[in-house]
Amino acid sequence: MRFFLHWSIRAQLLFLVIICVLPAMGIILYSGIEHRSIAIEETKESALRLIRTVAGRHQVIEESTHQLLMILAKMPDVQNLNIKVCNALFRQLLPQNPLYGNIFFVEKNGWLVASAVPTKPKNVAERKYYRDIVINKRDFSTGEHAIGLIIEIPVFHFAYPVSDKKGSLKGLVGVAVNLKNYDSIIAQANLPDGSNLILADHQGMRLYRYPDNDKYGGHQDLPKMTNYMAGSSDDGTFRETGVDGKKRVYAYKKIRLPNETHPYLYMRLGIPEEQALSRADSALLRDLLILALIFIIALACAWYLGGVLIANPLKKLIAATDLFKRGERVIPTDLPHNKNELAHLAEAFDEMTAELNKSESELNKLAAVLQESEEKYRLIVENAREGIMVAQDLTLIFVNRSTSDILGYSAEILTSKPFVEFIHPVDRNFVLARHMDRLQGKEIPPVYSFRIVCADNTIKLIELNAAMITWKNKPATVNFISDITKRMQAENALRESEERYRLLIDTANEGIWAMDADHITTYVNKAMADMLYYSPPEIIGKKVEEFFYPEDMAFHQERMKRRHQGDDEVYERRFRRKDGSELWTLVSAKSLKSENGGFIGSFAMFTDITDRKLYEGKLQISEAKFNNLFHLNPVAQTLSTLHDERFLDVNDVFLRAIESNREEVIGHTAKELGVWHDPEQRNFVISSLAENGFVNNVEMALHSKSGNIRHFLWSAKKIIISGESCLLASAINITALNEARMALQQSERRLNDIIDFFPDAMLAVDTDQKVIVWNRAIEKMTGIKAADMIGKGNHEYSIPFYGVRRPQLIDLIWKDDPDLVGKYNYVNRDGESLTAEVFCSALYSGRGAHILAKASPLHDQNGNIAGAIESVRDMTDLKLLEKKFLHSQKIEALGVLSGGIAHDFNNILGSLLGYTEMAAEEKDESARRHCLEQVLIACGRARDLVQQILAFSYQADSANKHLDLRLIVKEALNLLCSTIPATIEIRRQITNKICPVTADPTQMHQVIINLCTNAVHALGEKGGILEVSLSREEGLTGRQPNVPDLKPGPYIKLTVSDNGSGIDPVIIDRIYDPFFTTKKVGEGTGLGLSVVYGIIKKQGGTINVTSQPGRGATFIIYIPCAAKAKHEQVNLPAALLPQSKVNEHILFVDDDKALAKMGKKMLSSLGYEVTTFTDSRKAANKFHANPDMFDMVITDMTMPHLTGKDLSREIIKSRPDMPIILCTGYSEFINEEKALQMGIKAMIMKPFTKKDLAAAVREILDRS
Repeated sequence: MRFFLHWSIRAQLLFLVIICVLPAMGIILYSGIEHRSIAIEETKESALRLIRTVAGRHQVIEESTHQLLMILAKMPDVQNLNIKVCNALFRQLLPQNPLYGNIFFVEKNGWLVASAVPTKPKNVAERKYYRDIVINKRDFSTGEHAIGLIIEIPVFHFAYPVSDKKGSLKGLVGVAVNLKNYDSIIAQANLPDGSNLILADHQGMRLYRYPDNDKYGGHQDLPKMTNYMAGSSDDGTFRETGVDGKKRVYAYKKIRLPNETHPYLYMRLGIPEEQALSRADSALLRDLLILALIFIIALACAWYLGGVLIANPLKKLIAATDLFKRGERVIPTDLPHNKNELAHLAEAFDEMTAELNKSESELNKLAAVLQESEEKYRLIVENAREGIMVAQDLTLIFVNRSTSDILGYSAEILTSKPFVEFIHPVDRNFVLARHMDRLQGKEIPPVYSFRIVCADNTIKLIELNAAMITWKNKPATVNFISDITKRMQAENALRESEERYRLLIDTANEGIWAMDADHITTYVNKAMADMLYYSPPEIIGKKVEEFFYPEDMAFHQERMKRRHQGDDEVYERRFRRKDGSELWTLVSAKSLKSENGGFIGSFAMFTDITDRKLYEGKLQISEAKFNNLFHLNPVAQTLSTLHDERFLDVNDVFLRAIESNREEVIGHTAKELGVWHDPEQRNFVISSLAENGFVNNVEMALHSKSGNIRHFLWSAKKIIISGESCLLASAINITALNEARMALQQSERRLNDIIDFFPDAMLAVDTDQKVIVWNRAIEKMTGIKAADMIGKGNHEYSIPFYGVRRPQLIDLIWKDDPDLVGKYNYVNRDGESLTAEVFCSALYSGRGAHILAKASPLHDQNGNIAGAIESVRDMTDLKLLEKKFLHSQKIEALGVLSGGIAHDFNNILGSLLGYTEMAAEEKDESARRHCLEQVLIACGRARDLVQQILAFSYQADSANKHLDLRLIVKEALNLLCSTIPATIEIRRQITNKICPVTADPTQMHQVIINLCTNAVHALGEKGGILEVSLSREEGLTGRQPNVPDLKPGPYIKLTVSDNGSGIDPVIIDRIYDPFFTTKKVGEGTGLGLSVVYGIIKKQGGTINVTSQPGRGATFIIYIPCAAKAKHEQVNLPAALLPQSKVNEHILFVDDDKALAKMGKKMLSSLGYEVTTFTDSRKAANKFHANPDMFDMVITDMTMPHLTGKDLSREIIKSRPDMPIILCTGYSEFINEEKALQMGIKAMIMKPFTKKDLAAAVREILDRS
């Protein structure tokens, strides 16, 4: 600072002004920063209060929703899944709850089947609330951010499980909360301008954002926001920049379900920092501007006044001083003598110069006065009450009278000995060291105490105040001593007393606080400091206001005003602890007054009541929640006394139900209001409450003021309020529900009457496959009454048809069953409907009947399958008539083909005759073998021709089998080739890569022959082209042009086209009608295309025709490929024909002797032992005589007396394991399927070759 001393006065003044302004500026800046911090903290607290308020409203919604869903889940119609009633109930409740976007029911399988908003069934198995209820078995679930499947807006779901009386889960009932409705809740919260509110689900997805929900809602929240809220605290605050780039003060709140550890919802409120700091920043800027103005004014004043008041007078003093230095006579400075320092200096300088000019006489007078003054001081010292002594060279050289009185020694004794001899031995070294140090010039405290030994050997405590002096030109000390023995005894006693009281206060459980008149803390005990989480030194010296919340200052000022007035009082006071938490205390305060009655401070005791206040707050919140839940509940709620049913409180739903207001109801009894329709119901409720303490879902009827009767589903529970038994009841208005139920019952009665009127037999089952409909026609058909069948399940409805419990056509509605489909002649599916034919052996007391069955699902109003129905029509007579028509149509076709058949057969006979004659004449063995081989070839052609004719004209029932359509088409075309005119060209396009089909070979022959003969008729005498193609088609879906009603999969495509006259568009839609024909009388019956259409439909295929008059017609048929293809039989060369393995004995029976001999020769050549008979009766007798003699029986079918079928039956009776092969050229009475059912192992068609016979025999014997 030395440089500062060299500045001019003005510069120093300016520097001092700057130094003075800097603290003010620092204080303003510090104060501004503090106000900004306080503003941020206040904003955090405000945001936290607001978010807790919004969270409280959300929890009210959650709890009311929980109770609504719980009540709905207990309703019988919901538990029984009465869809119509559920839809009506949900639609009735939805307008009463504007926060909800939808109320719905979901089955256990995940299908939403009932909804307040009409919709088709939807699968919600991927939704979180479905997984929580069905998979995780939770009692109550919340969802996550989702777009509603029905209402297609952002929603948040709540769900509650629905169980039957046995506790089995049936599904869930839920609500979709429309998040847009939160706008009204936010509007009521009065958020500050620029604030936003965000709701995020457990995955951090923003469910809702206010404002700009359309822009920011439905997106993932910022990771930094999620991290702030990831801690263990349920709420808190932080500062961060939001997704819109604005920095805000955020407060958050976690919402979780009871007993849940993880929150399902995060609420976050943000208030812009610029708004929070606006007032503090404005105040700081204002203060800095004011300070700058004052600073400029102060600098100007310092510069001006420094020159006028200081610099100029100093110059005059300096000039006078220069004169005095040079020895010249000093004249007055002529400066004014006023009260400032420079004036005093000038006055002193003028007086000094005047004094210097005084005469010597005046100096003598001054010396006399000085001597007189010294005498006066000596007298004062001698008579002083304090001891005064002067010590030099360790000896007292002067003591006054008071010193002798204190020590009890005379002055002579005191001055004759070293002064240390009068000091207590313990204190001598201490006093001597202090004395010597003072003499050496060290800084020693001037006042200290020590003990002395008096003349009477008593010990006194004296206090010494020493100072350095010069005595006779030598250093010495002057010492003032006082006897403080009694004072120290009193002080010790007082100190001990204060220590006892301080110990008592410090160990007290209650907080104690003392402050002075300026409210500065002078004392706090440890208990009080512990309450505030401080140590006592951290509190002492601070104003009590530093420990209050800003919003409590008005209350504090009122208390202090009363304290200054001297009022003592007891009240509750809130403090802010060191960690920012609240401390609530009960204060007992006392005002401290001075002797003249002025306020000098306050003393108070504090009791911690924080826990009590917390409980009181929770109680208030609980009461508010109950009140909101009670009055916002969408069902009627009442609270009444139990003994006389006097209403204590009711909600608006109940008031609307009885058409009254609160004043008319509160305080009145139910009997006075006359609300009970049936007093017996009232007595039942009261008795049940007395016995069990609750009633659940009791249907009650209440009177409204206008006399209307409304029905409610009533639940009540006995509770205790202030020691009195009360009744808390909830009631759901089911008036509309009952009306809907009655309308449904009437509708069901009308439907049953209609079903009984139908002539077809009908049955229907519900989703549990129990019979719900059994009409009169089916009673007549089966002989089973409806009363004996309704409600039966487990396929009992199939017993009257098949004699056993088994699935039937109606069961295919629920699931596909290939084995069941295989038991029907055919099964066609048209959309969801099924059509099938089958022979039911158990109908009509075992007589059996051919039936046509149709089955279809039953849907509820939402499109969900609610059951299935099957109609059954007796087709036995129609089948017989159809068989006759088919046979006549075949005869008609054979008539067309007869000329060609005769031509082919004559050609074959010609070959047989010619080559046989040449073989008889040939002597060369190789030439003869060649002729015989040609005979065999001709025989094969004859056999194939006969089989084609038989296959086409076969009238017996035939079973479907795996077919290679290539062979069927080739056989049919070969049959046609010799019959059609030479003017007609047959073109074939048959692909090798095709799949087998499951069909009746006879019927497929008939399809091809009918289509080709129709084409031949269309071509007429002019001729033309007949084209037949066969190919495989993949990926058909039923949506291709001209390909309707096909399931996806591989198909065989058969196309028959011609370029003849074509079909008239007017009649093209009628060509499949029975008996419709354009031919002349006698040329056709009109059944051909009708038969083709029926056959193709039975095979599950489709037929379509395109035609243009004059350009021909094209018939396209699609037949589905078979599921599995049978392996084709491999033809073995003669050298590898299977031989007999041991001496196996075969019984061969045929009424034709030539065939019997041929069979014996063939089998013998293969190593078998053969016994032949031409009389089937003798063969039977031979077998019965020794059944174990034979290993196999081969028999013809058509024989006199005993047919092959009858012979086989007798043999099987004697020996069931006997392998039998049946041979036939043609039979109307048996086919391969019937033969296998009898126990016959195989059938061989005549004529057969040696390799055919060898393969069949070896296969059957090896298998047996």
